[in-house]
Amino acid sequence: GGIIEPGEDYQTAARREVQEEMKLDCSSMTFLGRYRTDVNRGMGWVHALLASDCAPYREEHEEEGEDVVGEADLERQDTERIS
Repeated sequence: GGIIEPGEDYQTAARREVQEEMKLDCSSMTFLGRYRTDVNRGMGWVHALLASDCAPYREEHEEEGEDVVGEADLERQDTERIS
């Protein structure tokens, strides 16, 4: 999961988060629903998507001075294949 950056829609944010956190590029994202959440009392929304048709992603370097809303997410992520 992650934060939708200024100017992003939820589909673009989902693809970016999968690339950043899972190091995968997924050609298909299936929308599963939108749910109200109370994370940190922000009263936001969760946009749930199912990523499929994924392949390893080669990360490009971010431009210096790029505005990023969330802090670096350093937790471990394990990829699981569901078939």
